[in-house]
Amino acid sequence: MNKSEIPLLLEKYHQQAVTFWETIVNMGGCVSDTDAMLSLAEFLKDEFEKLGLSCSLIETGPDNPPILVGANYSEKTCQPVLFTGHYDTVFPFSAYSENRFHIDGNIARGFGVLDMKGGIAIIWLICKVLQALAADVPLKIVLAGDEESNRENCDTIRLLKEHTDNCLFAFNMETGCIDRSVCIGRKGVEEYVITTKGVSSHPGNFYERGRNAILEAAHKIVLMQALTADDFSYTINVGTIHAGTVSNIIPDLCTFKVDVRFLREKDRLYIKNELEKICALQFVEGTFTEIQSSGMLPPFETFKKEERLFDYLAAIAEKYHLPVPKKKILGGASDAAYICQTNTPVLCSMGVTGENNHSKAEYAEVSSLAERAELLLYAALDCHLFKS
Repeated sequence: MNKSEIPLLLEKYHQQAVTFWETIVNMGGCVSDTDAMLSLAEFLKDEFEKLGLSCSLIETGPDNPPILVGANYSEKTCQPVLFTGHYDTVFPFSAYSENRFHIDGNIARGFGVLDMKGGIAIIWLICKVLQALAADVPLKIVLAGDEESNRENCDTIRLLKEHTDNCLFAFNMETGCIDRSVCIGRKGVEEYVITTKGVSSHPGNFYERGRNAILEAAHKIVLMQALTADDFSYTINVGTIHAGTVSNIIPDLCTFKVDVRFLREKDRLYIKNELEKICALQFVEGTFTEIQSSGMLPPFETFKKEERLFDYLAAIAEKYHLPVPKKKILGGASDAAYICQTNTPVLCSMGVTGENNHSKAEYAEVSSLAERAELLLYAALDCHLFKS
């Protein structure tokens, strides 16, 4: 094996990787597109098996796509280098006719081109080069099919933890930062649905009988927003309010949704307790308030093992005269949150770089495909250094 061949091999297989990228972007799709998602899962399984991985599709539940797990080793005690991500997007297959994969200069566009089909294309390119080098690197991939959707009635999270545990280290191939930073932590997120209930009445004839649910909610919203930390390590945002019918009726119902972001689990519990205390207060006599969590994604907390992995990656970049990445903590959640709960150190946002996720303006930088692949190839090939 000659590592000096890597730049030439990346150039040799670059167009094939772009074609693979184009194919999986144009295949769609989101969790509700059952047939499209199963077709994509089978396609990915076949493609990675061609690259020497033994792959399987593991069922997660009746309504969610399977997890793709692949490996190029059979020893149960082996500690592989792990690449993770997801193959679903937020866009239904019907939308793809409007925004299929296309390239203009260094910019690739198309739904999911950045989040995160580009990351899967990097994994494909890495596997292709390792195959050409006949490199003896234990490799594993785990790709979920429902990262962008509801996981309440499926087994995905348990399976993710099971299949990502006890690896040497992991790279989650989510959207790469435009400044080439590497994500060492992410905020968790929890959404609350809060409902204030009052008494409806005519504001002209029976004003005194009314109990204004909007007014009660307004008092509480101000207090909730004020909980945000000065350093923004945890934030509270009231994002939607639904109340009232017409202006000449005192409203008896107001429902609003609160987005809570937090770097640490203890902050989540603190905010939960504070929100419940605020909801127990009464500003308008005769009203009462209900609070319910409608879903939570845990934080990707930065432990010592993640710091050590970042230091290793930075040292690899310096060793091979590549740009040394900086580290960053991001506000959006990802499946790195579940991997960091295992024994496997993980870094996130290792995919292609770009911006505007979840929109028609989403784009990725084509050059970052080979840039990221090169850095991660050296990290995989030198993994014995991380062990020591």
